[in-house]
Amino acid sequence: MESLEEEPKTPSAVVFHYVISQCFAEVTNSNRTSVDPPTLIPCDDAMDAAWWTIMDVKEGVKKGLVSEGCDVVVDRAERLYNSDFFT
Repeated sequence: MESLEEEPKTPSAVVFHYVISQCFAEVTNSNRTSVDPPTLIPCDDAMDAAWWTIMDVKEGVKKGLVSEGCDVVVDRAERLYNSDFFT
């Protein structure tokens, strides 16, 4: 996802620009005793970084918090993963 945010009073003035990449991950450490995902420690440029389930992504799309189609990408990645496409 990419976004260019413009100054409302001056549409040609870009206030900020960001790119968010989607990734697919599986926790595989057999030494873990918790079902919770590992602690995510973002740097100052990604303070809102978080682990999301597919249901979180779908809910985010419905609420307009996640780009439309992101849930489709994650669903497809999960189907490909479950079909051993990535091994």
